Amino acid sequence: MKKSLALILLAWLLFQVPAFLQGTDTLAVPQRPKSSAFLFEIVPPDQPLEMTLVADMRQLKMKRDPEAYLPAEITYQDAQGAPHQLRAEVRARGKTRRTICETPPLKIKFTDIKGGTKTLKIVIPCKNSPYYEQLLLREFVAYRLLNILTDRSFRVQLVKLKFVDIKSKKPAGETFTFFIEHEDEMAARQNGKILATSYISPRVMNNDDFEFMSLFQFMIGNTDWLVQNGHNIKIVGVEGTPRLIFVPYDFDYAGLVSSPYAVPNERLKTRHVTERFYQGLCRSRELTEANLRPFLEKKEALLDYCETFSYLDKKSSKHVNKYMKDFFSIVEDSRKTKVWIYDHCGMWP
Repeated sequence: MKKSLALILLAWLLFQVPAFLQGTDTLAVPQRPKSSAFLFEIVPPDQPLEMTLVADMRQLKMKRDPEAYLPAEITYQDAQGAPHQLRAEVRARGKTRRTICETPPLKIKFTDIKGGTKTLKIVIPCKNSPYYEQLLLREFVAYRLLNILTDRSFRVQLVKLKFVDIKSKKPAGETFTFFIEHEDEMAARQNGKILATSYISPRVMNNDDFEFMSLFQFMIGNTDWLVQNGHNIKIVGVEGTPRLIFVPYDFDYAGLVSSPYAVPNERLKTRHVTERFYQGLCRSRELTEANLRPFLEKKEALLDYCETFSYLDKKSSKHVNKYMKDFFSIVEDSRKTKVWIYDHCGMWP
């Protein structure tokens, strides 16, 4: 009798195992990731990660309560094209874009993650149109240019995102988006931590990291940042040293992007967002030249990236390439560098 029961049980298991394996090949639930950083390790950053977000799209677009998370499901394809599923929650974020955009930027909380960072910001085109999708891709390029220059930057991952309404189960659009690395993950890569402070005087930040960041902002034509209150800047304290690292983010107001909703910085009295304004502090010419050197040494790599990033359309490619070449026409000409940078430092109000 016992032998018969054992044979029946073995036969049942043999029948069930193929069915189980077939199901996991169709939609696999990955091992619980240690942190949200795993999404930057699936495919190269410029290769779109194929992803679907299932959520209440009507509630997300209403943006009434920016702090309220809504239930969501995330499915994505790995480098081999196999689909995986994660449970998540999602909410609207941002200030300006949350009020003016059809679909706001989002923050996704991965509930399947235990320990480590569980949330990620995802940038979404402000409006559902090819033009706004191109503006997003220009901003993605700005992040990637900083990645080329230094590891002291936020990693980003390009995503081809499909929206599905959780109630109707119907598709609600598809667009390019991108993830931004969690600030704690970025700081950990620098062997540091985010400095939690509401005020830092730039007068005490007269160092190479601040100047390098200021030169990068000048390169992409971004003036929408301020160190004193940490506006669009994360300041990382490196453990065991007095060193502070300045890591910029949120580049949609940059001249490289030139979004229609961006406005010139009122403090600087510039006429258009494409107008460059150097906001660095005054240092010796030798120190500034030393911080300009990485830009000049990586000129070919920077321009090559702009020319070969295949998802920019003809108009965006022309704008991005011209804007970058204008920067190098300044920093490679001693007379222009004097006017735009050496004689212009310390001029911010």
